[in-house]
Amino acid sequence: REIDNIKALVIKYVRERTVDPLAALGRFIQYGVVGSLFVGLGATLVLVGFLRFLQSQSAFQGNLSWLPYLIVVLTSLALMALTVWRVVAGAGKRRGQ
Repeated sequence: REIDNIKALVIKYVRERTVDPLAALGRFIQYGVVGSLFVGLGATLVLVGFLRFLQSQSAFQGNLSWLPYLIVVLTSLALMALTVWRVVAGAGKRRGQ
């Protein structure tokens, strides 16, 4: 009887300290991945819309038809750099640096 109580207590402790936090971490990662996919899809659609807008402008006709592509690529690189900068800066702040 006493051994059963100790065994149940150990199992409860192990579950509380390992399994439950891992399950919570898994849910956190799941939501992060899904959110990242939606943000990436949204950013892609906005960039394609921006490209279509630039292509419809009369200034980018003829010999300058390649310029909207360059502008969109540079815009996307700037957005990626901004994202990486904020992620790295945010991690340092969270650690108290």
